[in-house]
Amino acid sequence: MNWIASLMIGALLSAAPPGDPPPSGGESGAPPGALPAAQEPPPIHSADDLLDAVAAADAKVRTLTATIRYETVQALLEDRQVRRGTAVLHISPDRRLKQFRVLFTQFISSRGLEEQSRDYIFDGRYLVERLNDERQFIKREVVRPGQEIDPLAIDGPLPLPIGQSRDSILRRFAAELLDREADEKDRLKGHYRMRLTARNADDDLEMVDLWYDPATLLPGRAIITERSGNTVHVDLAGIVINGDEVSPADFSTASPPLSEGWRIDVRNLDADERRGR
Repeated sequence: MNWIASLMIGALLSAAPPGDPPPSGGESGAPPGALPAAQEPPPIHSADDLLDAVAAADAKVRTLTATIRYETVQALLEDRQVRRGTAVLHISPDRRLKQFRVLFTQFISSRGLEEQSRDYIFDGRYLVERLNDERQFIKREVVRPGQEIDPLAIDGPLPLPIGQSRDSILRRFAAELLDREADEKDRLKGHYRMRLTARNADDDLEMVDLWYDPATLLPGRAIITERSGNTVHVDLAGIVINGDEVSPADFSTASPPLSEGWRIDVRNLDADERRGR
């Protein structure tokens, strides 16, 4: 799974500063992660309506936890790989810092199901790939000091478009509101569906399909199709927003001790550029 090659769009998350977090029950009786009754999203009749409503709802997200299914398909090789695990997201109050940690514990390929432990951690500057079973630790600098990227961009390392502004999306994509999911067997039945089609024929991406929960307006699924025919399919389930507070340690990219048998590979941007010259 090439997470670094996925760092493409950036800056799709440009929502307004967050308001008060949604209630976790109390007088409204709303379950954790649900919007209060007074803030139910307006009727959605077009892609513009959905983009505006999603941006407004996502501005309230400070933390998000969910189970995740991440599938990649290499078209030419006819190779399909699936990873399953859990994801934790943190967005700072000013919305400028977005961090995540994904722990995958299962791997499915042509060989079948394997128990396999891998962490992917982004702290705002470094992206860590931690292969726990092999005790291999790869730390890549992907953002220089003072710069910012959006790790949740559609083609970022964790492609879960949360908090995106309408204008930033429409600069690159044409947006189309599709019929709601109608498959009775699909757990996302009734979800809003939107298709983004790249405006530029030279764009590496061809199309992005997104499913949004009609109650929370959070993404439940993203399917990214590249012009090569390769696809990335991300599903979230059991989403909880603004639940338990996260700790800075959850997103630590500090190297583990060599004394414990870890192989450590740290790759800084300037050093990589010098090697490339």
